[in-house]
Amino acid sequence: MTVNQGVADKLRQVAALLAQQGANPFRVSAYRGPQLAQRVHDRLGIDTLEALEIAAHDGRLEAVPGFGARRATAVRGVLGSLLGTTRTVHRGPRTGA
Repeated sequence: MTVNQGVADKLRQVAALLAQQGANPFRVSAYRGPQLAQRVHDRLGIDTLEALEIAAHDGRLEAVPGFGARRATAVRGVLGSLLGTTRTVHRGPRTGA
């Protein structure tokens, strides 16, 4: 299996989870396209669900054409459920004590 096939498989897993959760069919179909997987791999080198989840949390996923804030939020939620993780990623300077 090539890396791109692996990424496509991971995105299909996200689509399957969204479908199980009763998500909008258009939203589900958006995760099944091999072109999206290719863009994620080409831009970010993502080849695991864990790496995809981290990229969704740290903002890199939103830089990939086809991924916006809403889709990245959906990926975070689905992968958090799938992987049983909760991540907090700090994106800027902390203020206050």
